[in-house]
Amino acid sequence: MIVNRLEHLYQAYMEGKLSLGEKRELWELLTDPANEAEVKALMDARFDMELPDVLQSDAAAGAMFSEITAQPREVVLRPIRGNRRWWAAAAAVLALGTGIWFLARPVKHTGVAIVTQGTLNDALPGKEGAVLTLANGQQVVLDSLGNAEVATQNGAKIVIRNGQLVYNPAENAGGELQYNKITTPKGRQYSVVLPDGSRAWLNAASSLRYPVVFNGTERRVEVTGEVYFEVAQHANKPFFVQVQEGPEIRVLGTDFNINAYSDEHAIQTTLLKGSIHVVAGNGTPVVLKPGQQASMARNAENVQLKEADQEQVMAWKNGNFYFDRADIRSIMRQLSRWYDVEVVYESVPEKKFSGTIPRNVNVSQVFSILESTNNVHFKIEGNKVTVAR
Repeated sequence: MIVNRLEHLYQAYMEGKLSLGEKRELWELLTDPANEAEVKALMDARFDMELPDVLQSDAAAGAMFSEITAQPREVVLRPIRGNRRWWAAAAAVLALGTGIWFLARPVKHTGVAIVTQGTLNDALPGKEGAVLTLANGQQVVLDSLGNAEVATQNGAKIVIRNGQLVYNPAENAGGELQYNKITTPKGRQYSVVLPDGSRAWLNAASSLRYPVVFNGTERRVEVTGEVYFEVAQHANKPFFVQVQEGPEIRVLGTDFNINAYSDEHAIQTTLLKGSIHVVAGNGTPVVLKPGQQASMARNAENVQLKEADQEQVMAWKNGNFYFDRADIRSIMRQLSRWYDVEVVYESVPEKKFSGTIPRNVNVSQVFSILESTNNVHFKIEGNKVTVAR
């Protein structure tokens, strides 16, 4: 029997074997009016068995159809002619296959109830902001400062320019090394141009410690949390990144991301461009090529190397959450950092989630999307979010 592309992708999706690119291809085929008869046949084969009771009414089915096809950014959806109920069924069946797949788009409230007590609470998305700790211990809150000079240390002028912290070292600056530290609390992100021209972007709940001037024959910084680097190339002065309870990374000039949150299971270093050496403990350096990711447990001596999903790695910097068969605990760790909420569990749903959601929406809108699977519910009370099935 010859299996065409649509049927092949559909069956592979139901088995949880599609990449995100293949899922986009499947969605294009599903929503192409030319394939309406074939898609209807596929859906009819699973409709009675898979479709939840909540969609047995035309109104409920139409509501899910409208939500799933509302203003997608990554895929252009064309108008569908005829009865829309089976298209909603198609969406529901796909959602039941391996976890709901939601497209990156401006999210609108779906009408799915968020369980609350009393007045509805919500949490705004994170924004630009950080705290700078100077060498003398003085702290400067950067959230509301416009273009301005912040301080002068060790001959270097520290300024805010177009929403990022910039170091302008004096020529031939010397003397004892003085360190600054930039910290992003939960609900904040920020970027900094280091004294050598290298750039670093800090995700929420992260920190970067560095000298005000890079003297000597090397450049060394320390990170916690998640930081993306674009390192300026200086052939005679290698750049080292030390991860707390993790590896040392040596680079000359390259683009890479470090995810070293203490509540994550592994420390992951992903190379986008150039070359880096990752050394765990006293182990042998592992050389990464572009597109590779080094993963290791905290304080481990060995490094595992694999091909990286670069879209997933860079999602936070590009303004998105990206989930690839993620469980609810890993999702809530990301949400708690970005929305600065405390998370507790009444129960832990086993559902896996895949897809992207913009990071610029309120947390209630994220919960509405997750709740549309009918397998997870959230209760918001002040700054606390309770997760239940």
